Amino acid sequence: MALISVDFAIFACVVILIFHISPVSFKKPWLLLASLFFYFLIDVRFFCVLAILGMTNYWLAIRSLASQKKALYSNAAFFIDISSFGLVKILSSHYLEQVSISSGSNGICWILPVGFSFYLLQLISFQLDFRAGRIKVIPSFMDFALFICYFPKVLSGPIEKPVNFLKQITSPRKMTSLDIYHGFGLIFIGLIRKLFIANILSVFMPDWISEAHSINWLQMIGYVILIYNDFAGYTAIVRGISHLLGIVLSPNFQQPLLSRNFSEFWTRWHMSLSTWLRETIFFPLSRKLGRNSGNFTEKMISIIIPPMLTMLASGFWHGASLAMM
Repeated sequence: MALISVDFAIFACVVILIFHISPVSFKKPWLLLASLFFYFLIDVRFFCVLAILGMTNYWLAIRSLASQKKALYSNAAFFIDISSFGLVKILSSHYLEQVSISSGSNGICWILPVGFSFYLLQLISFQLDFRAGRIKVIPSFMDFALFICYFPKVLSGPIEKPVNFLKQITSPRKMTSLDIYHGFGLIFIGLIRKLFIANILSVFMPDWISEAHSINWLQMIGYVILIYNDFAGYTAIVRGISHLLGIVLSPNFQQPLLSRNFSEFWTRWHMSLSTWLRETIFFPLSRKLGRNSGNFTEKMISIIIPPMLTMLASGFWHGASLAMM
């Protein structure tokens, strides 16, 4: 079900309408049911992958809480999540050319579950927050499942922090007219970006991959603007829909094309991913290596390794492979 389609528009309208006319006790179950149904419609196989990973992570978290060997279950969850993520990325990179030639192949579809990267990173975030004590009580399975498969964000994010999202669904706030105006405003801006900027640019842009030898700076700038508005448009639409459901999703872009340098661009482009990389990889590594740095060599390692591994993880997430290096 494509985001810009009559089917999705009808689906979103029905979900929002029933959400608002339902009693409070039914709102959360309705959102979960709608989210599961949405992902089930995309592909039952992808739904099964999401269900298995979600239930496995939840069971391991429960076992970790009840067992004296907490690290064993926690490490098992990390191993399953990270190895699943790595396996899918390696296979998807290996079969990239086959996907472009034969995207309908059943074997390839198994390798590339829709939204896989996004919900895997959120599963890893949940395990990290639970291990660090930021999540002190295991949420109900309904809350956990809604965090993983909430339909506005399941396909392409944003990547939500577990604590922030779970707080909104366990202690929902009363919606105001400002929320409704904001929601419709975001949807309108997103449609403008997707339909009137990204789509129009895509008509005039050449096949930049096959014509890379002849690409010029103007085409490169046009392509960046196209990608930015396509992704930012998607984010605005799903954030707007979520606003109408009483859940505020994180912003993903903050005018990155107006950045003064690459460092600023990094913090304003795909903000939920860059935040995840900083908080999950860069800062923990910097603190750990910084504490152990005594001589010159150790200090240089503490300076070089954290940003290097963070950038490698970012490249791996975007589909880079060892063969490309």
